Amino acid sequence: MTGHPTIPEVTDEDIAWIADTMGLDDLDGDRRAFLKRTGTFDVSACPGSGKTTLVVAKLAILARKWRHPTSGICVLSHTNVAREEIQNRLGHTPVGHRLLHYPHFIDTIHAFANRFLALPYLRSNGFPSPLVDDDVAKAFRWNVLQGQERWNFENWLNNRHTSIDVSVVI
Repeated sequence: MTGHPTIPEVTDEDIAWIADTMGLDDLDGDRRAFLKRTGTFDVSACPGSGKTTLVVAKLAILARKWRHPTSGICVLSHTNVAREEIQNRLGHTPVGHRLLHYPHFIDTIHAFANRFLALPYLRSNGFPSPLVDDDVAKAFRWNVLQGQERWNFENWLNNRHTSIDVSVVI
C-alpha cells in the first residue's frame, strides 16, 4: 500500500517564484505563513484583503510541485463566483491549468456533495440519476410563457438590460 500522497513543502524560493509570477509585492509574515502552512485551517479577513489571491498563489505553488498522477487537490468554495474566480485565475497559467483537470477538483460544496455523495448513493441503490440541463429547463420555462405574460416578461428583462438566451427549443 502506498498511502496518501504528502503535500509538497512550500519554500521561500516557491514564494519568491509566485510573488514574481503573480506580481505580489506585499507578502508579509502572515501571508507567507499561510502559503507555507499545511493541514486544515480557516482564513478570515475582510472583503478585498487578498484571500482569493493567496489561495490561488498557494494552489499554483502546489500545482507546480504536484507529482501524484492519480491523487489530486480538492478545492471547495461556498459560491460559484468564488469557484469561477479561482478557476479563471489558475487557468491563465500552464502550471495552474493543471489543477482544472483530473485528478484535481475545484467546485462548490454543493457540486461536491452531488457528484461524490448523492449521485453515487442513488446509483448504488438502483435509482435513476436525476439530470438537470439548465439550457433545456430554461427553454422549457420560456416556452411555457405565452402571449401577454411573455411580452411583459421580455419588456421587464429589457428594462433591466438583461435577456434570456434560449438556444434549445423543445
